[in-house]
Parts: sequence; structure tokens; C-alpha cells
Amino acid sequence: MAAPVIDPTTSILAYRVGEHFVYQPAATNSPTSWTAEGLPAGLAITSGTGRISGAATEAGVYNVALRAINGDGASAPLFVAIGIETSAYRPDAFVEVNVDISTGKVSLVGGEVSETAVLFGKKGDWLMLSVGFVKGGILQDLPVSVLTYVIKEYDLEGILVQSAGDFEKIGSYEATRYRIVCHLDPVPVGNADQLR
Repeated sequence: MAAPVIDPTTSILAYRVGEHFVYQPAATNSPTSWTAEGLPAGLAITSGTGRISGAATEAGVYNVALRAINGDGASAPLFVAIGIETSAYRPDAFVEVNVDISTGKVSLVGGEVSETAVLFGKKGDWLMLSVGFVKGGILQDLPVSVLTYVIKEYDLEGILVQSAGDFEKIGSYEATRYRIVCHLDPVPVGNADQLR
């Protein structure tokens, strides 16, 4: 038997920072192990199968040297370009939402004011909100003991998720925000297309 030969792949693009990534290379001559040099941080190779997986932590284009190995030697390196784009969200950050206590209207910070705030999510995601109550454009420090919210697929649909009312108060006076976290895990969320 000869050393493995990796089936050619030119590039892997269109993944984003924080997005789960899986790539399974193939090779002839029964490789028993694999190596990859130059993987983006957050991705790793399973040496026995060659499977590359994980979630990249930094955007960029990475030229990865992939090798398959068996008892007769190692393949020539196959250079695979892996493109990781910047993310539209920061997984370690709270989405800032303001509620105008005079009108009841909601806005995402930097967005338009409306009757509802629209966020996109799917089953398994964590929804992390930093809620501010605004009056006259100024954040208010309110005596809040319970803070609940509901999530619906569409305005007239039934409730998919309702929070337990737990929150963490951050800041005081005109810098007061209330942080709430929800895991979108209930079964009904799995069938929802858009969450409001």
C-alpha cells in the first residue's frame, strides 16, 4: 500500500465567527491519522478521522496544510483555504433594548422605535438582553422586583417562551440597565421561523 492521497478541495468559505464548522476530508489508501497546520483559533482536527470542527473565534482567511498519514507515510500537504467572516453578533454581549415607559414602545439601541423589537434566534440559542427603561430619553432607575418577557413567533401567535422574572440590575440612576437571560430550549421554539 502507498501513502494516502487526499481528495482535493479548493476552499471552504462562508462560515462566520462563532458559527459551528464541520469539514470531513477524504483520502485514498486508508489513512490512520491526520494533521492540520494553520487552523483558525477555535477549530480543531480529530487526528483519527481528519474531521475538522469547532467555532472560529477570529475572522480571516486561513491557508491550512492538511496531511493524511498511514503506515507507509504521509500524503503531500493539501492546502485548503478556510474563510471565516465577521459575525453579525457578539456571543459574549447583551443586546440592548430600551422601553419607553411613557408610550410602551420598544427599540433596539441604535434602531427604530416600534411596538415590538424583532430579534432572530433558533432553538438552542441564548437570548441575553440588557433592558433600559427610558423616560424623556433618559434611563430610569426603577424599583423593579420582577422582570418578565414573552417571545412569540409572530405578534398574534401563542407564547413560545416566557421568562421566570429573574434579572440582574447593572448601574444606577441614569445608567441603570436590567439584564435578563433566556435559553431558547423549549420544544415549540424548534418549529418557529422568527421570534418576536
